This record gives sequence, C-alpha cells and structure tokens, in this order.
Amino acid sequence: MKIIQGLSDGQVLQRGENGCDIRFTAEGKGRLHVSPGEITPLGDNRFRLTGIPVGGPYRLTLTDDENEAEVEDVYVGDVWLLAGQSNMEGAGVRREKDAAYDESPLPEVRAYYMDGRWDAAKSRLHQLWLLPDAHAGVREKHRAMNAGFLELYKEFTLDTASGVGPGLYIARRLYALTGVPQGLIPCGFGGASLWDWSPDNRTSASLYRCMLRRFADCGSHVGGVFWYQGESEAMCGESDTFLEKTKLFVTRLRADTGDPSLPFVQAQLGPCTLPQLANEASADSWRRVRVLQMQMPQQLNKTATVSTMDASLQDMIHLDAASQERLGGRMAEEMFRLRGGDTEEQPTVGDVTVYPHPINRGRSVIALTFDHVVGELTSVGQPRGFSVTLDDETPYLYPYRYLSEIRLEGNRALLTVEDGYVPKERACVWYGAGFSCVATVTDGAGRPLTAFGPVKITT
Repeated sequence: MKIIQGLSDGQVLQRGENGCDIRFTAEGKGRLHVSPGEITPLGDNRFRLTGIPVGGPYRLTLTDDENEAEVEDVYVGDVWLLAGQSNMEGAGVRREKDAAYDESPLPEVRAYYMDGRWDAAKSRLHQLWLLPDAHAGVREKHRAMNAGFLELYKEFTLDTASGVGPGLYIARRLYALTGVPQGLIPCGFGGASLWDWSPDNRTSASLYRCMLRRFADCGSHVGGVFWYQGESEAMCGESDTFLEKTKLFVTRLRADTGDPSLPFVQAQLGPCTLPQLANEASADSWRRVRVLQMQMPQQLNKTATVSTMDASLQDMIHLDAASQERLGGRMAEEMFRLRGGDTEEQPTVGDVTVYPHPINRGRSVIALTFDHVVGELTSVGQPRGFSVTLDDETPYLYPYRYLSEIRLEGNRALLTVEDGYVPKERACVWYGAGFSCVATVTDGAGRPLTAFGPVKITT
C-alpha cells in the first residue's frame, strides 16, 4: 500500500469528538486497516482516520490485503493555519532565548515546514524558498519579490532570510492552556495582497490554493486560522474593499475546509514609520483598515481581532521578536476563548459620554468606558494615545490637540477638554490614530487597547 496525502511521520492530527479526526489518501489492495485507530472508507482512495486518543507520540501500522506501512511519531491535538503577509511570515531578529529554545524545542509543539516535513516548531517557521514543485508558482513569486536580496546574498538561508513571527508563541501558549500537542501549518507570504489570498485567484502563484494544498497534506482538518494581513491594502489605498475581501476569504475558507464555524483570529495593524506614507491620506487609509478589522467580529461569528498597539518595530514596518511573542500569546488566548475556553475577550471601547468637570469651570470630562478589562486600565507614565477632533478633522498631525488631562480610573479613561474649544455636539474621540501614535494604555493583564475612531460622544 502507499500513502499519497494527509498522513506522514511526525504529524500532529487534529482532534475531534472521538480522538483524532482527519482525512487521507492511500492506494492499496483490498480493505485498509490501522492500529491504533479506526478507518472509514470515503471512496476514490480517500479515508477517514478516527479513534486515536489525544497525546502521543504514536506509531501507526496501516495494512491492506498484501502490504503494510508504518507512520511514526504521530501526535493528536490541535492544528492551526498561519496565513497573511510579512508580519505573519516574521521579520524579527532571533533573540538569545529564542536560539536557546530552538536548541531544545518541545516535541509536542510541531510545524509542517515548507519542504513538506513535520518537525518540532522553532522560532523561524516560514522558509518559502523550500516549497516543493507542487507550489512552484508561489516559490518563484517569492524569488521574484526578493530579487534584491538574492543579488546581495546569492541564495536564501535560514539565518539570512527567515525571521521570527508569532507562530511559535501562538503554539506554545496554546500548549500551556490546553496541555495537548500543537501543530502549525505556516502559509504566510511577505508582501502578499488580498488578491494573492483570494479564493478567486486561480493562478499558479495563488497563496489560497497553496494553503489548501498544505491543509490537505496535513489531514484536511484544523482547529482554526491565525491571520495577519492588511498592510498592503492600507498602503495601496484599498481600504474601501478590505472588509468585504477579508470576509470573502473567511467564508470561502470555511466552505473549502468543511467547517462553517472555523475560528479566525486576526492581528490589528501595528505601527509603521515608512517615510513614503507620512501623509494624511495614507494615515487615514491605515486607520480605516484598523477600524474595519475591529468591525469584523460583529459581522462574522467565531472571529476576533487582537491589538498590536504596544508593539515595537524591528524595522519601519515589521514587529520585533519581543512584540511577536506578546502578540502570539494574545492571539492564542483569543483562539482558546473562541473554542470555548475560559479567557477574557480583548478590551474594547463601550460607552463614550461627557459630563462637567467636578472642579474646573469651563471644562468637561469625556469618559470612555471599556468592556472586557481585566483588573484596571494602567499606563507606564502619562497615558498616551487618545485624541479629540471636531467633525471630520483628522488627528494625525496634532494627536493630543484639545486635551489638557488624561486620567485612568478603573475601566475608564477620563479626558479633560475646555468647553470653549470643544463643542460637545461636534467632538469625536480616537485612540491610536495614524501610523505610529504612541499608545500606552493596557489592562491589568497587560493587554493593550485596540485602535479605534472616530467615535462620537453621547451627551
């Protein structure tokens, strides 16, 4: 017999209600059996494998009427797709503690690498130059987009071309939360657009098709999707269609994976200091993508958006390894919550009201109440990140205009303004406006507020 796709050495099999629950393709003579586990024929050389308990590693013996095959070091737990562009692929420089972990990684935290093998997951997961011929279009697109790198270094290597993203930290946090083996399927691609990820893109360089092939390679069953995408759309002024394209991606992926409620966790766009984008139109496009990312959980079930407002940069647009570690932990906790776990939803702005200042005449307090706050809101030093504007003004050039004081009190941020300058009926509130606004507020669990605005005041 011969296993064609969906089952291989070192693999993590997605768990279901009765142990593992995956699909694989094999050719053989007569009836197929497996030990341990149970096999159900699905037709056309397709089979369903169930019944292997959570845990591992296991050695599977598959037999038909004439031959047998063995699959070694198999685990059962949760498997995740990692998709999006460069901040998912990762550009952070590996730290000493990352290198130390890579020397002795957890065997229960694993990855399906780009060269088609399962192994222990390490800090640098995405190695697109190793994609096999089945993904030649994507591999060559990667080479073409990195032509300048190749002129300098001649060839890709792990040390020069692959950086640290959130993937390993997602899996390690979920392993700590669940205690079950974790499997990662890296699919991120730096510089990708939503067209590259579109289900309607049927070119040889389609990232969506590449991801579905890797999904099938890993048993056609995953626990959810982690997504970091939007810089391309914000930079190209395509924010108007961002939400609908992302919703199409999620909806079609759910259909193509056969899971109508496949959980989806995305990162909100982080800071950016690229000089070519230092203008109001670009800043507004960046802001609009962030706002649309926050709206998606209200429009699609089983989705969540995680803030990156406390991130620091490795370069002018990519998060450093420390920020990726924090982000990965938060994304993992949101996925755990979406799948029924007991973690708190990310802090979000609720009511925005105004009342007269209790001491100073001629001043008012704009009170922002935040939901899902663990403990109290806090800041290292003066709270930063809030802005007030009038009507359709934008706060990007003068982020703290109109504000004379910002205080944090429990789950509220209290912004003091002078009545002569800020007519209440015209006032709007923002947080984290622009590319690189300094935003310092977190809750007691260290989770930053998400960027939002403009939000009208309720008088």
